[in-house]
Amino acid sequence: MKILITGATGTIGRHLVQELIAGGVRPRMLVRDPAKVAALGDAVEVASGDLDQPATVRAALDGVTAAFLLGNNVEQEGAFIAAAKQAGVRHVVQLSSGGVPYNVAGGVQHAAGERILQDSGLAWTILRPWEFSSNTLQWLGMIGGGAIFDPCGDGATPVIDPRDIAAVAAKVLTTPGHDGKIYTLTGPAAVTRTEMVETLASVIGKPLRYVAIPNSAFREQLAKFMPAAFIGPVADYMQLVADGKLAAVTDDVPRLLGRPARPFAEWARDHAAAFSPAP
Repeated sequence: MKILITGATGTIGRHLVQELIAGGVRPRMLVRDPAKVAALGDAVEVASGDLDQPATVRAALDGVTAAFLLGNNVEQEGAFIAAAKQAGVRHVVQLSSGGVPYNVAGGVQHAAGERILQDSGLAWTILRPWEFSSNTLQWLGMIGGGAIFDPCGDGATPVIDPRDIAAVAAKVLTTPGHDGKIYTLTGPAAVTRTEMVETLASVIGKPLRYVAIPNSAFREQLAKFMPAAFIGPVADYMQLVADGKLAAVTDDVPRLLGRPARPFAEWARDHAAAFSPAP
């Protein structure tokens, strides 16, 4: 079995690589800068390139039987799927988004790619994770002020630890029975922003409070740094959370892994240092 990992040094990919290595698999990593993964040595194969360079993708897929696809847009996903089919890849596992059924957040950019994969004739599995626990790292700039501002109000959502997404991906890539399946991946419980902020305050030993802001104000903030096409999907997601419509928990993670999904508090404890950088 030869497995290619795209997005191999990212939030999910780096954990997936370690999961595969621990399971006795020597994955092939598609990376822009091989020097960044030199420390992994012979535990991995390295293919230099990226999804925006079709020739490098074709070369990286040579001899591959299964692939993990993490694309940023439908062009990348479509080109990769076509190349995988031409290369004789048997199974593609696509990282999509829990937002697909709601047409919000990352679901907007991944829905078309899902359809391409489903119509490709390849064996496929689609992973739709919900909001990552690690997204709270985006709050770093506010922590110094002692308050976290966002528009989710009292709404709760079942945030998921990226390590659990990686563990599911490794399971799906290396075991049979997942062809044609869509897995919606969540944490073990829906948590509110207030609960998340209180948890972070506890693990970093610093007073923090959560302040709900209007969705309109949030959109204005996003407009200062985010392309217009992404503002609606992100703000619409936050509104659905605030409205209490995105709190459902699935059993896909424990069913696939044979253990409970990691709670947000565990992720926060394990990453406390990231919120308390050394002076």
